[in-house]
Amino acid sequence: MQYKVLKNVLSQEQIESILDFYNEYRHLIEQQDNGWEKLNSPWSFDTIKSLDSVISQHIDTSNNLGDNIYKHTFPYFPHVDTHGGYPCVNVLVPLYVDKPQKFIIFDQYVKEYTPRTYMGDIKLDKDFKTNTSTTFISEDTDVVGLTNKPIDQKFYNDNLKHEYRTEKMFYGCTGHAVDFTPGNIIIFDSKFIHCTGSMLADYKIGLSLRFSGEYV
Repeated sequence: MQYKVLKNVLSQEQIESILDFYNEYRHLIEQQDNGWEKLNSPWSFDTIKSLDSVISQHIDTSNNLGDNIYKHTFPYFPHVDTHGGYPCVNVLVPLYVDKPQKFIIFDQYVKEYTPRTYMGDIKLDKDFKTNTSTTFISEDTDVVGLTNKPIDQKFYNDNLKHEYRTEKMFYGCTGHAVDFTPGNIIIFDSKFIHCTGSMLADYKIGLSLRFSGEYV
């Protein structure tokens, strides 16, 4: 399995403390377009670093490669967050959602540890210009595990459908719809393609962390 879910490992008090931190440091938000906000590098602050006592029980957290607290209303495109050409692990901490929401982790992954976002023929400004690709997942020869079949219709309709994300964008893919539930922590291998589920919530807030090392 390319991911694990640590259920009910954070208290409501811990979650509220992080949300208070996010609101207190909103002046540090560096990106704010296309329904997306990011507060970068929160791991350097004690409020966020306090999560290390939980996360370090499951992965090596000695080398943080990148992190942010994000808020968005727009479902992010399929992508990988690999870093620097070597193995790394993503840690996703759901913080707020007002309706049931999914996070999608696909069975397909990339061989080369280079970040990319699959946007097909979609072109958007600003937020989605970094690490983007105009190709489809099915056209990337670096992707492993493609089925050469359309994505399951029900899985697409239930978990991925959006005006900017057509079925063609997910051709050849299979995956898992993971609950985006505050209190849980989702850990997964950074080389696996993943994305936001269909946005059922008005918006969601999460903490994204990335550490060097092999996922086990």
